Amino acid sequence: MKNKTVIITGASTGIGKETAKYFLEREGRVVMNSSNEINLKNAYTELGKPTNAIYLVGDISKQETGQQLANLAMERFNSIDVLINNAGVFSPKLFLDVEEKDLDLY
Repeated sequence: MKNKTVIITGASTGIGKETAKYFLEREGRVVMNSSNEINLKNAYTELGKPTNAIYLVGDISKQETGQQLANLAMERFNSIDVLINNAGVFSPKLFLDVEEKDLDLY
């Protein structure tokens, strides 16, 4: 993955953060995204503020955030090679209580 540009949504914690770490360790260029600014900044710091990574705070359910991520990747790294859509939303409902309108939020 050396010199490949990876955009990772939901990159501030858990699987997303570990995925960013994985690609960074393999000399990939990583664009991290999360809607939680504090967690995203903390994740970037915990990863050592790598020069081959950059982050963008924003809600990926909004089209403009996706465009900003693509623009940032192209401006900073001049390519987009991998997209990992890891962002998710927690909805504390029982499975049988989920309605179609709830799915449209995600």
